[in-house]
Amino acid sequence: EARLTNMSLLAQGSIPGQQVQAAQIVQWELEEVYEEHGLDDNDIHNIYQRITWDASADAKSARAAMFNMNKDLEKRVDKACSFVTDAVKAAGASGRILDVGCGPGVLVPHLTKAGVLPKQITGTDLSPEMIRNAKSQHRGVEFV
Repeated sequence: EARLTNMSLLAQGSIPGQQVQAAQIVQWELEEVYEEHGLDDNDIHNIYQRITWDASADAKSARAAMFNMNKDLEKRVDKACSFVTDAVKAAGASGRILDVGCGPGVLVPHLTKAGVLPKQITGTDLSPEMIRNAKSQHRGVEFV
């Protein structure tokens, strides 16, 4: 339906009626599944995103372990981590960092280099496989 509404009338007219009807039937079936399971488009997006991240977690983790940032990017990441570190230190012993979308823990080395203790870092990611990889690479950091 979304594809049809984005098409000109001329383009819509070039689609065989059977294909339009088949697409409408599939759309109705999909709406029934959404309703039956209490899903919406955002839920489906998140499910596909999680599946994709899980499928690529090992490759992304290996690439992150071997990846050398270019110097400009590394300087910017280190600078950002130093700002976070200053805030953690200002909070004292209770200072913590939450790395949302942590992937395989790419920022952990930069944060610890800036002075954050591993026990002050918590990472979270949509993908359980990313979390598994992060846990195996960064001991002492909590990943949930």
